[in-house]
Amino acid sequence: MSKFLSQREMFLVLQCILLSTSCLFCIANFPIKDETSIGSTSLFFFWLYVCFNTFLRIYVKTLQAEKITAAEKDLVTAIALLKWKHTDLAMLHEIKFLHDLMVADPIRIKFGNYLTYNQRVVLTIVGQVVTYLIVLMQFAQK
Repeated sequence: MSKFLSQREMFLVLQCILLSTSCLFCIANFPIKDETSIGSTSLFFFWLYVCFNTFLRIYVKTLQAEKITAAEKDLVTAIALLKWKHTDLAMLHEIKFLHDLMVADPIRIKFGNYLTYNQRVVLTIVGQVVTYLIVLMQFAQK
């Protein structure tokens, strides 16, 4: 990804962590009362939408990145299993070079040098949100 897009994606992850934590904290601490209070039903659904919207965007992007990686792995396997009987030596060397290159450096969707889109990103976000939520709940009790 370009430098601009990688920074944008990192801010999306940061936004997801911050919004999810703050939204879940507000949902947990402000009970739903009537329509005029801070915990009204319409505000509850707005918080819920904001909370899961960015997380869903990241999750869908992660699934797409995993599909690209799996497709490349399938392509490498298909290249390795092909029978090249009537091919000259130069072509066989090119095919072997392509196979070795794809095995040595698989495709990864990255945010610059920051992180790679995969399932660990989703688990890291969930872990961070839970950790920050626990800390906020402990401060709210005091």
